[in-house]
Amino acid sequence: MFARKLQNTFSEALRHVDRLYNLKFGGMSRKAISHAPYMIDKFVMQELQDAFPEEFRKTSSHRWRQSDGMQYAFSYFYFLMSVKQQANISKVFDAADKDHSGVLSESGIEALAMKIYKLPLKPEDLTRLKNQLIDCSKTLPNDVRELKPNQEVYHDQKMVGISGHKKTPKLVVTRLSK
Repeated sequence: MFARKLQNTFSEALRHVDRLYNLKFGGMSRKAISHAPYMIDKFVMQELQDAFPEEFRKTSSHRWRQSDGMQYAFSYFYFLMSVKQQANISKVFDAADKDHSGVLSESGIEALAMKIYKLPLKPEDLTRLKNQLIDCSKTLPNDVRELKPNQEVYHDQKMVGISGHKKTPKLVVTRLSK
């Protein structure tokens, strides 16, 4: 009887956190996290506790698990998946620039697409990303968009190279010159 009560309390705690997250982050399907050891980033955990201070205060005050407690692993991992952070464009560029040439080549664009879209990557996903990059390049001045000859070669002649200049934290989109 006691084991069944604990099991019900665990499920209720999961539902409690799910309801809180639905209100804060929007509805999505969340599943229970398996029991295993977890590495927890203490800064992320602090951010989580700062986002739900009253719920964590209540949870800490309980001697035993309660239905209104913040289930630790479930709370942590779905917080990681739900919180939006500003992307550091320089880091994104450096991760996608596989050959460290300073220009995002086709393989770099494919690597970026694999991080953005669900796998397996569909041809239309790659086309969509390339079109977005081409559109972005049109907003830059012509002198910034021009690549030096032989810097990068693309199968798609409309495709752009994306240059990551070290002086600025933003991406500079460049266009191939004929």
